[in-house]
Amino acid sequence: MKKQLLLFVFILLPMVANATVRINYNGVYYDLIEYNEEKYAEVARMSSGKYTGSVVISSTVTFKNVTYNVTGIGSEAFKGCSGLTSITIPNSVTSIGHRAFEGCTGLTSITIPNSVTYIGQYVFNNCSGLTSVTIGNSVTSIEEGTFQDCYRLTSVTIPNSVKSIGYYAFLYCTGLTSVTIGNSVTSIGLGAFQKCFGLTSVTIGNSVKSIGRSAFSYCSGLTSVTIGNGVESIGESAFLYCTGLTSIVVESGNTTYDSRENCNAIIKTSSNTLVVGCKNTVIPNSVTSIGGAAFNSCTGLTSITIPNSVTSIGSEAFYGCSGLTSVTIPNSVTYIGYGAFHGCDGLTSITIPNSVTSIGSEAFMACSGLTSVTIPNSVTYIGSDAFSYCYVLTDFYCYAEKVPGGELAIFSNTPVSSATLHVPAASIYAYKAANQWKKFGKIVALTPEETGVKPITAAEKPSDRKFMENGRLIIQKNGQRYNVAGQMVKEK
Repeated sequence: MKKQLLLFVFILLPMVANATVRINYNGVYYDLIEYNEEKYAEVARMSSGKYTGSVVISSTVTFKNVTYNVTGIGSEAFKGCSGLTSITIPNSVTSIGHRAFEGCTGLTSITIPNSVTYIGQYVFNNCSGLTSVTIGNSVTSIEEGTFQDCYRLTSVTIPNSVKSIGYYAFLYCTGLTSVTIGNSVTSIGLGAFQKCFGLTSVTIGNSVKSIGRSAFSYCSGLTSVTIGNGVESIGESAFLYCTGLTSIVVESGNTTYDSRENCNAIIKTSSNTLVVGCKNTVIPNSVTSIGGAAFNSCTGLTSITIPNSVTSIGSEAFYGCSGLTSVTIPNSVTYIGYGAFHGCDGLTSITIPNSVTSIGSEAFMACSGLTSVTIPNSVTYIGSDAFSYCYVLTDFYCYAEKVPGGELAIFSNTPVSSATLHVPAASIYAYKAANQWKKFGKIVALTPEETGVKPITAAEKPSDRKFMENGRLIIQKNGQRYNVAGQMVKEK
């Protein structure tokens, strides 16, 4: 019997240790919590109805002659209280739970006292009337979605106590024009300032080590960015659709990134890869590759010179650069990635150099102004939809003697039936038989002017002649051997 009684007591103890009572104290509901010997209170949701007007949270509450310190605001305590116009938080409060003020659209300003060390996720999400906020200097992190959709918030100062800014913390704060990032912040999370259209300049402090994916994407009003010397990683698309960017600077002393030669770009130092550019970027001769989405949707970019040092153009590197009218691809480039020039409506002609062997899928898709394309003999593969939706294409010059491999949908929704395909004379029948090419309205031989090789006349030396070798036409002239593209070939 004694053993059973002891067992009952041990089972009961945790229940007593976590006893909770909800009371109404001066119009505000509190959960009174007793944990072991500790007694404290948290602000709670109303049992029925919603808080309205001005609410003052007490620092202590008394119930049955016992005083409880108010140390927290519970999760969802004021959620959806659209009639709440002001809130006073006492210095006794140390934590604010998840979504505590979510949807409090009538709240215009809030001061978080220095006693608060923790603010939960989405605490002020969709507080659309909030114009100013003061964050106490004890808060250590801005959690996920804390100020999401606070589109009337115009400025925010993140205190030096904060070490991290979470995912989507300020997403859709469209009215935010300035943000001061404290000297202790080490990470800026995924989409933290995404779609803050009013933000005009950002300085990333030297304490920051990582900038998350899409952290500042769609900040179309952003004109200048300064990257501190402590940044070690910048996520994909961190500045995607920042169409207004004119100035990009990486502070000296950064060992991972640089903006050498005042290039107005971010370059990964170890690989010499340009990872973020803008409409004023000048690509230095030391850059060897243009990274994925480096200039994505840079609509203000009108022309760009790619130096001979560059060997590859990454996926979507110039995607959506609708203002781009001129681009020169040097002979050093061997690869053009997926969607590299997708949607570059201003391009009217493009010449691929004879160093390129592969053209990625959708590389020139939806280049609606493109009328002429020149492909060299070196290209062996063209990806799917590489030239789809090029509505005004009239001439396609392909110097490849062997039909390039690739997908059946290279020219999907491009009116090739009214365009002319120019190919080597010896390869006409091969192109006419190939599914992805035979739909051209005309397939004609490249002219001597186009190949750079003039016809051999009877007056020329007997050694000057044309003959087939291993299935390709060889032109021998003045002791040299050429293919139909005019390129010198060695004797096998």
